[in-house]
Parts: sequence; structure tokens; C-alpha cells
Amino acid sequence: RLTSDQRAMLDNAAVLGTSGSLTALLRFAEALGQTADVTTLDALVDTGLLAKDGRRWSFRSQSVRDVAYHTLTKAVRAARHTGIAEAMSAIHERMVGSAGSAALAEAGVDGVVGRDEIAHHYATAAELVAELGPVAGVPTDIVERALGQADQLGECVAQVTVESGGESTESVVTHVAESGVVAAVEQESVFVFVHGACP
Repeated sequence: RLTSDQRAMLDNAAVLGTSGSLTALLRFAEALGQTADVTTLDALVDTGLLAKDGRRWSFRSQSVRDVAYHTLTKAVRAARHTGIAEAMSAIHERMVGSAGSAALAEAGVDGVVGRDEIAHHYATAAELVAELGPVAGVPTDIVERALGQADQLGECVAQVTVESGGESTESVVTHVAESGVVAAVEQESVFVFVHGACP
């Protein structure tokens, strides 16, 4: 049986993804006003739910992550994805500045996130709100924020695909990057898919 702190960390990890930095996981808990530290992660490792490699964590299996994620209600998921996006955005701006996250990552700075990750979390929150309607803790302009974050990907974006009414219009924004869809947002029956990677 998990303690409330362990459950909260497992839920946060599930929203963050299949793996990540310990720093990001702890910052997320702090932003939510939760108590979390390395001993909480160690307890989850001891249960066999998570693995730890240095300052990185990962789920032992995709099925464990899926169960943890789908245990959360869609409204809670939307609120957490929004919280992650906002926290990551603030951290990104503070840490990256003019250096760029790739340079910081190469220098071994832990917890650096790319704009593509931020866009993913905003887009996921927007998608959930589109399905549920207004959600407590999620700004009413979440779609605009998701689209704004996609715009901020700027020259890092490989291409933007807009689909409406079964037709697809594709415009190349800049160079082609080797990445998948990082943001998908629906606004008034128009789907915006952002492909690419950004530091």
C-alpha cells in the first residue's frame, strides 16, 4: 500500500511521461504544494513501480504508467498537464535564457525541458478540456495558450499541419526536424498539429 506522498509522486510521474529527471519530478511536486523528496522516489523504486538511474527515473513498464495515468480523472489530468506546462515554461525561461536547452543539457544541467514538451502538456490539457468543457484549475484560454506555445516553437518547428473538414493544408515553417507530433490542438473544429523539436 502506497503512502499519500508516494501516490502523489506516482501520479505526477504518470502525467510527466514514461521517464524524466528527478529534478523535474520534485519541482512538479513543489509547484503542487506536495511533500516529495528522494526517499519518496526510493520507496517507489523498492515497490518495483519505478526505476532510478542516477538523477533520472522511469516507469518499470508502460502498463504501470498507463494504470497510474488512467486512475486519474480526466479533469485532474487536464489540471496537472496545465500545471506542468506552466511550471515547465517558467523553468525553461529562467534556466535557458540565451544559452539554449541543448547547450545546458550538454553541460549536464539537470531538469532542462524543451518547448516541445511544454507544448505537449498544454495541448493535452486543451484536448481534455475540449472533451470535458470547463475544468477547475485550467484557464479558460487553454487552447490559446497551447497555440501560443506552438507559435513560440518558432524556427524549431519543422512544419504545421492544419486539418479542417476532412481537408488538410500543410505549410512548411522552417527546416524539417526528426520528431513526431509534439502538440495537437482543436479549436472550432480545426485541428492544429505541430511537428518538430525545439530546445
